[in-house]
Order: sequence, then C-alpha cells, then structure tokens
Amino acid sequence: MSISFRQATHRDIEACAESMYVAFITVDKQYGFPSYFTDLTHARDVARNLITNPHGYGVVAIDNTRIVASAFMDEKRQIRATGPVSAHPDFQGRGIGRGLMAHLLTRARDAASVRLTQDAYNMTSLSLYTSLGFALAESLV
Repeated sequence: MSISFRQATHRDIEACAESMYVAFITVDKQYGFPSYFTDLTHARDVARNLITNPHGYGVVAIDNTRIVASAFMDEKRQIRATGPVSAHPDFQGRGIGRGLMAHLLTRARDAASVRLTQDAYNMTSLSLYTSLGFALAESLV
C-alpha cells in the first residue's frame, strides 16, 4: 500500500463523494444510526460544496490512482473547523485518517485553534482525535 496525500480539486468531487458516502453509511449502520448522507447525490453535493468553498481546504488520500479518503477544513476564521474526515471502509485502520489529520493540522499551525465535531458513538475516530490532542469541549445533541 502506497498512500499519498494531495489537495482536493474539482475533479475529485465524484471520488470524494463515493468514498465519504460508503464510509459514513458503513459506520452509521454498524452503530445503528441513520446516515448523515441520504444518498450518493447528497454526498456529491456535500463534496462539491466543500471542494469549491473559497474558504475551504481539502486533502485526499490516494492509493495508486484511487481516492480512498478525504478531509476538509474551513479556514474562514482564526479557529479552523475540520470535517468531514472519512476513509473508505476497505482502507480504515491503516493510519490514513491520522495522515489526513496531520496534513490539516500542519496547514493550521498558525491558526488560533482547530475544532471538530465527532459522533459520540464512533469510538474509533474519537480515539484518533484524542491521540492527536483534541479534547472534549461540549456535547451536542
């Protein structure tokens, strides 16, 4: 496995949408929650909005030529907002999420801080984020 990282571009919308959709629906079903994405069209709209956001930055993880994961950050304010961060289920547990987050955190090194929201039932990603220095600030319903 040779994973590389690069900035997301307009031509990545479809691949990001597919990867995000499968990642979210798989985790949400695993824990018995409805998925954030209603269907692939919804995921495509979200990916398009994230990638074309003039205040946004996205990074993709590529296995050979296939986009297998992505992460996004809103840079409009001094406190950066990350998310969504997702990896295709076939590529989870291989350090790709950590690589995506490291890329975003390096980019945000001059920001006042970085925040993210996390589904409380997804202990795997919660563990990743706490290992990167994130701390629980508040619960959201």
